[in-house]
Amino acid sequence: MLAEYRHAGSDRILQPAESVRAVVTGALNPPSCAVAVLRPTTYTRRGPSAALGAKPDVAHIGGRGKATHELNSIATNGSLTQDCGTSYAAPFVAKILANLHHLIEGDTPREVLVGLLVHSSIPSPLATKDLAKVARDFVGFGMPIHCNRMLATDDNSITLIFNATLKQGEELVFKFVWPACLATKEGRCRGRVRLTLAYRPTVDPAFDAEFVRANLDAYLRQEHVDKEGEVTWQGRLTTESDKRYEKQLIEHGQKWSPVKQYEKTFQAKGFSSQWCLVVDGLSRTGTNLPTEGIPFCVALTIEDPTGEEDVFREMRQGLQTAGSKIADIRTASRVRTQT
Repeated sequence: MLAEYRHAGSDRILQPAESVRAVVTGALNPPSCAVAVLRPTTYTRRGPSAALGAKPDVAHIGGRGKATHELNSIATNGSLTQDCGTSYAAPFVAKILANLHHLIEGDTPREVLVGLLVHSSIPSPLATKDLAKVARDFVGFGMPIHCNRMLATDDNSITLIFNATLKQGEELVFKFVWPACLATKEGRCRGRVRLTLAYRPTVDPAFDAEFVRANLDAYLRQEHVDKEGEVTWQGRLTTESDKRYEKQLIEHGQKWSPVKQYEKTFQAKGFSSQWCLVVDGLSRTGTNLPTEGIPFCVALTIEDPTGEEDVFREMRQGLQTAGSKIADIRTASRVRTQT
């Protein structure tokens, strides 16, 4: 698909889909196609968008790019018809977001909805080491799952949602103990971790390609005690964001992107069960974070890859014992009449 395309650059995402405040959807082939469901269609546009921003955010079924499209819908006359396009994929994602907002009690902030949507998406099978960047430009973080599955986890995992506002000079620091079932007596920790950050960026169109004026980032750190007893915190959820040059930080480290995601599997990491989650902000020269702050949401999942340990119960008990104020995401009660 890439090798045969003769108009390099002409398939890029255009306005208004490149907006940093919009959830942009790419198109995937239907599951009935001969190829895997999460492979992009031949007509979907690719990222990145303006200022190398990561787009699209997610992807959904849009119909095959040539007859037969294998995506059925109902025409205005009631007959069955087939067609394709990102105009079919985008409403699927909009429906998931609307249902998610409907299921959660109260007024759910936008950042929480976007964070849950991206955090729960199924990664593309093309996201191998060699094709990860190419796949991201077509299918984003993957295909969203059903909204009911976003609000529940298996016993072998737990998902923590942090929703707050970050102001100038502040940072979020949340300390916790790694689940005992995933740690040895020496404090060596294992497990799979996935972290998603979604925030509302400060923008100013007067700065052209640098119109995003603030950047938020999240870090997962593990306690380290040296021989002298001095305590430091070592980063454990590393990506390519440690590059030296700004272009590399944007392209590989998701810098200035309003949605970020990191994932890693640990095998006997470190010598301490004490961990912390940190969220901080950075603004461009001459710009401060807005007075009212930047709303954000962090979704953090810790799970046992083997599926054997009861991570949810142990982690929940540990947080309660430590005095953390936690609450389950409450689903709204719906009363339906039947005839």
